[in-house]
Amino acid sequence: MKVAIPTMDEHSLSAHFGRSKAFLVFDVEGGQIRSREVRPNVHGHQAHSPHEPGHGDQGQGHGHHDHGGFISLLRDCSVVLSRGMGLGAWRALRDAGMKVYLVQQAVSAEEAVSLFLAGSLPENEAAVCQGHAHT
Repeated sequence: MKVAIPTMDEHSLSAHFGRSKAFLVFDVEGGQIRSREVRPNVHGHQAHSPHEPGHGDQGQGHGHHDHGGFISLLRDCSVVLSRGMGLGAWRALRDAGMKVYLVQQAVSAEEAVSLFLAGSLPENEAAVCQGHAHT
């Protein structure tokens, strides 16, 4: 099974899925991490501020993004661990058959995978960022 984690520094979880610089993809087998890969997030919207005029609905939110790039980049992953993401990204991942789990504490990417393997992370819409009008 492959587990994807958004990251800014190739070590810790990014606070927001779509703004990450890369994704760490862990190949997990038998309850252990077998390999780790870094995939640059060429599909993200990290260049835009969430309140930047022209980006979203009159500077009040993100507006509507095409999430197909994320899906293509992570197509071989079955799980995404995140500290937060917009509703549109969450729906796109879910519709592609991926499960999204919320990581509530600041931990390394490897620690997040360990928490997932231990069954300690919630799977639900709680990973969706409530602070902005993400779509």
